[in-house]
Amino acid sequence: MSGYLEVLLSIVAMLNYSFAFMLSIEISANELLSKPKQMVWHLVVWLIPVVGPAITHHKLSVGWAHEDATGGNNILPPGGDGGGG
Repeated sequence: MSGYLEVLLSIVAMLNYSFAFMLSIEISANELLSKPKQMVWHLVVWLIPVVGPAITHHKLSVGWAHEDATGGNNILPPGGDGGGG
């Protein structure tokens, strides 16, 4: 039973690290936040496991599911269907 718990905790830790890393990049790139506020958000993301990245994502509207993002892999030109002709 403890083997399953270790695997589950490892998966949660890896996901938490991944989300915290992505949010750290977003926070650092946010020019609207002052440096002290950026530092506070970095501390929230990294020091509060699992909940910290979720709170930061919700409050700052940044990260992996930003509401109005179109995505970086959009191959269609704006206003067109991509068809030629």
